[in-house]
Amino acid sequence: MHDNVLELGAAPGKFYLIGVDHSYAIDPSQCYQEERVLTSIDKDPNHFHPDYFGKGRRWTSPPPMEKLDACYLKAQAVYAEHGRSIFNATAGGMLNVLPRVEFGSLIQTTSRE
Repeated sequence: MHDNVLELGAAPGKFYLIGVDHSYAIDPSQCYQEERVLTSIDKDPNHFHPDYFGKGRRWTSPPPMEKLDACYLKAQAVYAEHGRSIFNATAGGMLNVLPRVEFGSLIQTTSRE
């Protein structure tokens, strides 16, 4: 999914990833696996809401983090070749192969009197 977002974000200038935790846990007691397809047996510990991939949900086993890191680094190189930049603006998370920026620093505030 992230590779599609990176392609869409390949516009001139800077691109910021927000909300990319870049970590997950697959508890064998909470799902069963048939080849690369997992089926959740219980609530999902990997998303913002436990029912995101709730009981009975089938999903593709994610690739190893090292492979995802390599993809982010490749995207960074391609962006740079075209005069663009990519940053991680996620608060926390485990995506450490891209330069980080604080999300709050990206928001321009105006005061009302």
